[in-house]
Amino acid sequence: MKGLRNLFAITLSLICLALIFYYVGPEVLAKFNKLDLISVFLVTILILTCFLAALFRFICLLVIFDHRPRFIEVLLAFSIGQISNQYLLNVVGQSLSRAVILSRAGVPFSTTVMLTYVERILSAGILFIAALCSAWIVFLRIGLDMKSGGEYLVYIIITLVIVILINGALIYRTSVVNAVLPRDFIRFKKIWPAIILTMATHLFMLAAYLLVLSSMIDIQISVEIIAAFIIVMFAASLPISFSGWGVRELSAAATLSMVGVDPAVAIAVSLFVGIVSQFLSLLFVPVSIFLSTRVNLTLKISQFSDMRKNINIDSWQKIIIKFCVLFCAMFIFFQIWLPVGDNKINVNFADIIALTGLGIVLFDLFIRRSTDPYPRILITSLAMISMVLLLSLLLGYIRFGPVSWAIYNRSIGWLVIMGYVAMGGAILIADEFKGRIIVLRALICSAITIVVIQLFLMISVFSHHRIFSKHIFNLPLEGFADNANAFSFQIVMVLIATIVANRQGLFDKKQWYFYIALGLIGLANYFTYSRAGYITFFLVLLLMLFTVNLYHRKNEIYGLLISSGSFFAGKLVTFLFSLKFFVSGNTETYAKVIDKLNTKQIQSNYDSDSERWLTVKDGIHMWLDHPIFGSGLGGYVHKQLELANNYIVIHSIPAWLLAETGLIGFIVLGAIFICLLIYAFNKLRKPDESAWGFGLLAILMCMGAAGLVHDFFYQRIFWFMLGLFMVTRPLEQNDNNARLAI
Repeated sequence: MKGLRNLFAITLSLICLALIFYYVGPEVLAKFNKLDLISVFLVTILILTCFLAALFRFICLLVIFDHRPRFIEVLLAFSIGQISNQYLLNVVGQSLSRAVILSRAGVPFSTTVMLTYVERILSAGILFIAALCSAWIVFLRIGLDMKSGGEYLVYIIITLVIVILINGALIYRTSVVNAVLPRDFIRFKKIWPAIILTMATHLFMLAAYLLVLSSMIDIQISVEIIAAFIIVMFAASLPISFSGWGVRELSAAATLSMVGVDPAVAIAVSLFVGIVSQFLSLLFVPVSIFLSTRVNLTLKISQFSDMRKNINIDSWQKIIIKFCVLFCAMFIFFQIWLPVGDNKINVNFADIIALTGLGIVLFDLFIRRSTDPYPRILITSLAMISMVLLLSLLLGYIRFGPVSWAIYNRSIGWLVIMGYVAMGGAILIADEFKGRIIVLRALICSAITIVVIQLFLMISVFSHHRIFSKHIFNLPLEGFADNANAFSFQIVMVLIATIVANRQGLFDKKQWYFYIALGLIGLANYFTYSRAGYITFFLVLLLMLFTVNLYHRKNEIYGLLISSGSFFAGKLVTFLFSLKFFVSGNTETYAKVIDKLNTKQIQSNYDSDSERWLTVKDGIHMWLDHPIFGSGLGGYVHKQLELANNYIVIHSIPAWLLAETGLIGFIVLGAIFICLLIYAFNKLRKPDESAWGFGLLAILMCMGAAGLVHDFFYQRIFWFMLGLFMVTRPLEQNDNNARLAI
């Protein structure tokens, strides 16, 4: 989650700085005495010039899209954006804060967000290429250690590239991008001045580093030293620390020492550059605010309403929302745990897109003074859940103090979840008729791609031709969820999406695509070995059978047979591989066969059940101690941390709600769940909304069933599909373009 990442960044920076000053503090401070006033002045001018080049780069991008706000307005937006980038959610805070300020100058909110991301991609891309070349110079060669993360990185990149290429081909083929996109993207041919300014910003910053170094010690600047500083600049730009502090200094000490520079000098140089940079960043804000008040910049609501009159603004607003939703649908499966020391950080590529899209959607709703297309029941439900979590968080803080897990994973994590809900329904703002089908297409294609890759890797293991080591790929199948039960839940959600897409006509021209998708889903679901996944899988198939209409009766019955048949085919495969015809020696059990094939042996159901029911039992005991309001958010984790250094969550949503939110929270969320079920049944009974009603009813039933024995409350795909199914409107029956074929 973003909040957890920020906490990690601050902690990492403080630890790095503490280590630096503990070991070389006095030596570093002594180096500052060698700086003269002229050098300090010149370094300040160079860093100031770097900031001004970045400012004019942003102005250049605005001009490319025919937006020419007053300089003072751009200066204010740029200054606030710099501070937001360093102290508030990195590029998310930077883009949204800029957009809010420039919107009063007539610049579309979504255009500012897009240009900020273009600016950051330009800067990071150029610096990354320079850092790679510099690494080759400093280290003579670039080696990727396949045993310590390199193999996992290759696996992720290959899968991501395949998913993006497949979805990109489908998006291009189905004309998701309307006519205005190619016309406006021609403007990017004029981006070369921004590229030159980006290179200038890096050169000015590099010059500042070199000037400080030459002022502190008598040294001849070499190509190796320049390359080392480029690596330091790249390390400082990574969003893993607090404004670059700590990482910049440690990377300087490690890299410059390889080219003959004293580590104490390297740390002193990086510290001084960091201090001047922070000072100028903070100085920009009061100066720009003062100048803004001098020219009497005021916020006029009429300017917001005037924005709706510009067709180009509306077009870009829709395009940005389209791409945010589509990227969420593609990347929502990539929940990755990156190893950092002895710990792991949860990173999801779609989180930052969901948060950015949430800001754009909220601004759009503010402009239109309407909550459409989001129904009131959805907004009310989200508001009530937010209130329950907030009150529970405050109660937990009063009882046992702050618990970081509750603050970041449960509270700020809920903000990310609301971003996914917003993204699921935002497609209607951009494309009322075709958008929903295209989102389902992206979701299905991404999931099927991952499933095919997982099954291919499984076959390679069975045939004794393992491609990746057992640390990268294991049985049962886990996808990128790092958990077989969670991956099985994702697969079942995709099964629901596939059925809804079929009922909306996505597979009308090529039914065999529908059968292949269901067959792969059934086969992959079996190899997750998740009993909750098995139950929800057949629950969805039965619901499909009982709600099928006459038009789709034949192909859905075939689909049911194929999907369930492929599921049982997985069992047949395991049986065949346990025969001595396929395995040398005597006939063995499947668990032994899996162990022999160098995969992770499946944990016994007994161990899994004992852990699960222990957490449920503990949750019930906690509820009995605090029956009305519960123990507070994070109470169970806090209790475990007091007894041991690690913790597990309560493997049941009802037990978790009772334990930490009490009877009040349980009743509120139970009432919300019942209301959503009623809403789903009402949609199901309407012929023009029956497909979306089926989807909503199916995901609610799966969450209700699987949530009894698993902590699936924060599963991103569920909330994304909840927003998609609740806000969708029926396709026009007479619109032939509304029905798309692959």
